[in-house]
Amino acid sequence: MRDFGVLKGPDLVPVLATLMQEGALRDGSVMMLKAVHQDLRSYVELYYLNDYCIHAHASDYSFRLEQVLYRKRLLDRAQLEELQSLAKQSPGRSLSEFILEKQWISAPELAQVVSHLTELISYDVLLWKDTAFHLTASNRKPEEFFGAGLAPEKLMSVRFFVDDAEKNLPVLVLMREKLANPNSILRRLKEVDRAQLSDYQYHVYRYVNNRNSVRELLQVSDLGYFETFAALFQLLSWEHIGLGQLEVPHYARSEKPRTDKPDLREVRSAPAVSSAARPTAARAHSKAESASNASTEHSGITLPPANQGGQRQFLRRGRGSELLQILVAVMKSGYTDGRIIVDNQHQITRAEFSLLKGGLVHVSTTAFNIRFGDLLVRRGELGPGQLREALEEQKSSPDTHLGEILVRHDVVKESQIPALVTHQMEAVIYEVLSWADVKFYFDAQSESVQQDISHKVSVSAPFDILDGRLSRTDASDGRNLLEEADHNLPILLMMREKMPNLKAIPRQTGRASSVLADEQDVMLKMVDGRTSLQDLLLATMLPYFQAYVALFQLVSTGVLELLESPEARTTVTAPRPVRPVVSPPVRQSITSRPVQAQASSVAVAAPESEVSVMELLDSELLELISRVPAGRQAEIRQALKSVLKLVVQE
Repeated sequence: MRDFGVLKGPDLVPVLATLMQEGALRDGSVMMLKAVHQDLRSYVELYYLNDYCIHAHASDYSFRLEQVLYRKRLLDRAQLEELQSLAKQSPGRSLSEFILEKQWISAPELAQVVSHLTELISYDVLLWKDTAFHLTASNRKPEEFFGAGLAPEKLMSVRFFVDDAEKNLPVLVLMREKLANPNSILRRLKEVDRAQLSDYQYHVYRYVNNRNSVRELLQVSDLGYFETFAALFQLLSWEHIGLGQLEVPHYARSEKPRTDKPDLREVRSAPAVSSAARPTAARAHSKAESASNASTEHSGITLPPANQGGQRQFLRRGRGSELLQILVAVMKSGYTDGRIIVDNQHQITRAEFSLLKGGLVHVSTTAFNIRFGDLLVRRGELGPGQLREALEEQKSSPDTHLGEILVRHDVVKESQIPALVTHQMEAVIYEVLSWADVKFYFDAQSESVQQDISHKVSVSAPFDILDGRLSRTDASDGRNLLEEADHNLPILLMMREKMPNLKAIPRQTGRASSVLADEQDVMLKMVDGRTSLQDLLLATMLPYFQAYVALFQLVSTGVLELLESPEARTTVTAPRPVRPVVSPPVRQSITSRPVQAQASSVAVAAPESEVSVMELLDSELLELISRVPAGRQAEIRQALKSVLKLVVQE
């Protein structure tokens, strides 16, 4: 017997990873890993053969293979009764062997159900607190295994579970806080049309029948454990379903039933803005708007006729998470050009979303620098000097976009442009979605969008707004940023609640993680103890939300810690005197490729007139200036210039 001592439930992942690396589960004999909850004294037993999980058993809930197959409608009532009779007549054979012999279910389908059951029981351990782990040889009869009669390599591998759990655990823990007791009955709060839900959400929703508990639904779902849990969380957050009383069906009770008290908490989404807070604008009467009444009515906003322009219209006050509904409503209301302006009421920050020819073509925000040129500098694909030269050239050709200038000089490939603009849009959209209190305005002025290369990417709105969610109206399955953001919104709000300050600086703690997902490994390599979360998200080549999740997981698992401000760093350097005379660095030409910078570096694009002052500054001072709000940078530079003049005079 091997004793790992008392750890935490999530430590099941590194324990399994260690055993897998040592080859302790590959000696040809069945090994049993037992996890014991130290407070409840309940336990889970996981059985492995050659790095594959062939059986799982829980003390507080009787997981029965034949009942799960029956509830999934893979067995009918007559087959279930015959199977139970055969098991009594031949106790030395497994249920799986009988099923395969009768050819009621194919071997791949049966293996999938067995893997799903072992995954479900294994995931339960991850949510425990103090847990003792013990590894020993199995003394269970072979015929009792779920996977008896099936090839082990067709079942859930240790590698699959470790990788999947490592990636999903931080978000799973937060969702479990909302879902509370897994024995709670799920009930429908409203009837929802199929078109309002994604395939995953609808698959889960149809099993909510005021009888199935959370645990039972996880068993009968054809999705993976985490996918089912995420769909449940989203349905709860949108109040399509709710949690009812605690109830466990008679066939699922164990010999020692749990004594947990019912937890009747329900997840509620943000309250809707009251009608008193909404403006009463003129009634729309254009043909274009009449055709899109469904979208505007469900969004709770009313716009003036599309042929009237000139005035900025206040739409409403609400939460930033309503941005998607408002974007779709405006884009479908008959306006082809204009701007949606979002003012954050908690901070002096603003975001603007520009429309051109009926599509979203450009976004910007004062919350952080997200201009096209700045993004290239952050990624090390463009030098600050090259950016200044390109901006100077743009002044002489105001109708030419910055991206076109860079492409002309072969600094940027035209094929890179859509991905860069999409990254800009993602960063601003996800930022605004997290704002708690905002005011929405619409400016119908028809102005040409002359910022960067916005015309290269246009996001359309093939959606209707049904019950506060986006519902696709076309048959296309192509990528759409608005649809992705709507799908990711519940998880985004959870992560932002736990990690609210994106200006915080992540630092590696030295705590090793047994297995990192590819995205986590990419983001971890970018962490240098100086660059903020926001700068990392802007500099990465990964999609914005994917990088966000990876950073959140690294922080949640303790691989990274956050310093709330630059002054909180543990590494303190002694003050260095300002040097009055230094050799200026060689400036790069726009036609030359920049020396590849670190992806997480922060650059300051200074006007040409200030280059001489900036060249005299020490690199540490440059870094400090880069963290000053953009509106104050000119003031700081002027002050430093005065100081440098005094030093030179002395």
